[in-house]
Amino acid sequence: MSRALPAALAVAALLLAAPGVAAAQDEPDTLTPEGPATVSSVWRGAVTTEGRGPEVLTGVRVTVGPGGRGGPIRLRVTSGLDPDRATQLGPWVDLPAEPGVYAFPAPALRWDYRGGVIAIDQQLGGHAIVRTSACTPERGQHGDVCQLVSLDVFHDLADGDSGAGTDTAPPERRAGQQLAVTGVFTGDRDRDRVPDAEDRTDLRLTATRTFAADGSSTIRATIANVGPRTADLPILATDAGLRREAWSPACRTEEPTPGLGGSFPLGVQAWDTVSWCPLDALAPGASVTLAGALSSAMAYERVTVNASGDGEDLTPADNLVRLAAQSPVEGRPAVVLRTPGRQRIGRHGLRVAVQTRQAGTLRVTVRIGALRTARVVGVGTGSHRRTLTFRPRLKGTRARTATITARLTARDGTVTRTSSRMAVSR
Repeated sequence: MSRALPAALAVAALLLAAPGVAAAQDEPDTLTPEGPATVSSVWRGAVTTEGRGPEVLTGVRVTVGPGGRGGPIRLRVTSGLDPDRATQLGPWVDLPAEPGVYAFPAPALRWDYRGGVIAIDQQLGGHAIVRTSACTPERGQHGDVCQLVSLDVFHDLADGDSGAGTDTAPPERRAGQQLAVTGVFTGDRDRDRVPDAEDRTDLRLTATRTFAADGSSTIRATIANVGPRTADLPILATDAGLRREAWSPACRTEEPTPGLGGSFPLGVQAWDTVSWCPLDALAPGASVTLAGALSSAMAYERVTVNASGDGEDLTPADNLVRLAAQSPVEGRPAVVLRTPGRQRIGRHGLRVAVQTRQAGTLRVTVRIGALRTARVVGVGTGSHRRTLTFRPRLKGTRARTATITARLTARDGTVTRTSSRMAVSR
């Protein structure tokens, strides 16, 4: 069964270095066969189960030895990870006859060395690009290079046929031989066939923290894709101890890779304390806003929020927001309404409790259906709590829900507004 070329070459190299195994690069059978053909390296030995991280094939290096002929060749590559692309053919290129190492581009394919196949189509043949190892049958099935590797030769293959595997028996099989061809691979974490070094998105992060009267706080973070490419793997991260289920909307469930795009600046030492929230892909111009409630322990502490994507960000300066630590007094809202869920309007009227901590003008409005009443009072510096009484007349309206709005205009011109609803009855 065909296996990946890099694994075969690695084992072949070890065998060549072992006693009793000699290279025969200067012998005639180090040349590919004459005439049009497809030549493919085959590996039948063991492979590792863990593999490497996601990769994409970007090219090949061909080592040409002495005594061969130049001529047109093209790559025929197959990856079991890319079934939708099947076998891909590269363009015809001229392989020189002069000895040396030559690099050629390859069709971009998601790659796994355990199942990928790199073959070469030739028109003239006689190319000195074959490595031959002496057979060592005394080492048994798993130690004899001639039982582990071979060079399979095919003729008249269809464009979509890899010429690999046990389904197609080759007309010619050269035991102990391999193509002197190695693949060039690079990381492709989002598996979009674009190398991570080129897959650069431009994410922009904005984040704020709001405080509630009970001492808790909430982070609201917006990630916008302002770049030209889709961000396939956007990730929001914080050092605030937020669990994945604490975010709304929900994070994706898969485990992200720390420092995915190399743009996460909290440092390796912080990875154990960082919470990650992988998100769905963001098209150019799209954005997503998330909210996460902080625990009371972190409500007023310094918090760092970061956005990262597939590769290094085009503008990393706008991927990080540091929310400064605040004292509980500083973090409290300028105005807070404290109203019960239901209140009866009796002879004492409707009571609304308001707490303020900034000097300015406070306007509190109560609406019940079409009825509207308001009070305006001045408030001083410091934390103040007062109860305002309203006497709305419910006669003539069927509405039984009151909407209370408090609007504090501070002396510096800042406006803070909050509202609340409660059921009312006579």
